[in-house]
Amino acid sequence: MLSKHIFTICECIVLQQSAKRAASNATQLVNMASVAGKSNTNPGSQHLLSAQCATVADDIIPRVVEAMRATIKHPENTESLSQLISVTQDMMQVCQEYSISSTLF
Repeated sequence: MLSKHIFTICECIVLQQSAKRAASNATQLVNMASVAGKSNTNPGSQHLLSAQCATVADDIIPRVVEAMRATIKHPENTESLSQLISVTQDMMQVCQEYSISSTLF
């Protein structure tokens, strides 16, 4: 039983580190899009980028941070681990769509 608990904690730490890196990369993506907006001459694409930046910065990243905090407080709680996996997957999907749409204009 002890080895299973240690393995779960190790998995939790790896998951937390991965989510932290993903949130950091998403933040960098938002920052780069904001800087690019200064030279973007297409108002349609800039509007889309701004809306996607707001979604990532105001909704997605805070949910990842909240889920990370829950797993730090309760690393043995499988529900908090599942929530962290879920919100991180959501973030990855949104950022992938964000990256794709930014190249369309």
